[in-house]
Amino acid sequence: MPRKTLQFEAGDSFELPAVGGRALPRRVFTEIFYDTAGGRLGLAGFVLRRQIENGKGLWRLSVVCDGVPTLDVETPGGPAGPPEELRELVSAASAGFELTPVLRARTHATGLRVKAGSRSLAKISVASITLLDGQRTTGSFSEIELERLAATRKELARLELALRKSGANPTNGAGPLEQALAREPQPELPLPSTSLEQLRPYLREQYARMLAHDPGVRIGKDPEDLHQMRVATRRLRSVLNTAAPILDPAWVTEMRSELAWLGGELGPARDLDVLIPYLREEAGRLDPADRKALAPLFKKLTNSRAVARRGVLRALRSERYLALLASIEAAAAGPPPGGAGSLRAEVKNEFKRLRKAMRQVEEAPTDEAIHQARIKGKRARYATELLEDELGKPGVKLLAAAKEFQDAAGEQHDAVVAEARIRALLRGIRAQRTALAAGILVSRQRDRRDAAAAALPKAWRRYEEAAGKVWA
Repeated sequence: MPRKTLQFEAGDSFELPAVGGRALPRRVFTEIFYDTAGGRLGLAGFVLRRQIENGKGLWRLSVVCDGVPTLDVETPGGPAGPPEELRELVSAASAGFELTPVLRARTHATGLRVKAGSRSLAKISVASITLLDGQRTTGSFSEIELERLAATRKELARLELALRKSGANPTNGAGPLEQALAREPQPELPLPSTSLEQLRPYLREQYARMLAHDPGVRIGKDPEDLHQMRVATRRLRSVLNTAAPILDPAWVTEMRSELAWLGGELGPARDLDVLIPYLREEAGRLDPADRKALAPLFKKLTNSRAVARRGVLRALRSERYLALLASIEAAAAGPPPGGAGSLRAEVKNEFKRLRKAMRQVEEAPTDEAIHQARIKGKRARYATELLEDELGKPGVKLLAAAKEFQDAAGEQHDAVVAEARIRALLRGIRAQRTALAAGILVSRQRDRRDAAAAALPKAWRRYEEAAGKVWA
């Protein structure tokens, strides 16, 4: 299926093709863009602006990570500067540096709702943008957006072709406005070893993901933001352990300790983000009386989630968190070197540790043995990601097998944790109906645990076979 929205750019003389439909309302507004002196927001994929239309001001923050929008929020506000709530949302990316106006633009917006009879096929939005320095024009261009509504694949392709014939070109990434806002990153200094050069982009990527999802975690509406930030934190801690022999040992110890602190602050809330919807879905399969009997347990879970979220916000608002981000940023520019060694050899060693853990599982498949194998499987997967470009197609297959193994081991662990959590929730609950309904959920977790444990050997065989083609 085609993308829902296609974006184009064109010269300021662009005119809409005659494709039929109803004109969209014309709008004229001015935007003032804010950033730090060094362009920290732009480098992190943040766009902070104040839009003035018909005398009214509206502040807007947009965030993009890996080319995908992760956040778009608006709030009213005056010209004195960004509202406090937006200052907090950009606090990690700005690192406390002052936010000042860096660009001013005037936009004439128009467009067309393309129709075929009573069907609205698509919406074409055209923004004719003029960049201003005082009253002086420094550049002008048009940005065009084709949003699919009810158009078929063929109809959308025909509209795209009409736009191209009128002079619109796909942006394939940042458009002219983003380019005008962009700041060139500092040139990277060469590192003393190939292994450190391989490590640097991975650190940079995880740091970027932490920054991109930080505002969403603070808002708290989409659980995926917390998930992505926690995963980035875990990845960093794991790969620093793998790469420890080639890094400064004291620095690694301190960084892993601080990452463990942050992971510990994020973990309880994320675990509940997963557990609560899962248990609600399971409870939804019970009869109404049993569902009602479980209400006290869900109340406890909801209260725990509120407490955990307050802990997350305290952590993100702390100086300790900002100091950790500063350390990660510095490491992404140049990891502190330690002993000589090969990153490839260290990555291979992670798989050897996993193989040893799986031998323990094969001898005695206890919950704890599988849990340890799960941890080592995750470390081996994250370590392999460091060499993904180097390993080629065999590496892609290895990572796919690693994820399958991790999913099976994770499912088993989640079932064990869910059962333990249900039992803990029953403390202080005397209602027999509640205990009976909870017992049904516990029984299902045992079935889930056993099914995942039964799937683990097959996933391990595929993983081991894929690893043999890479590490042989």
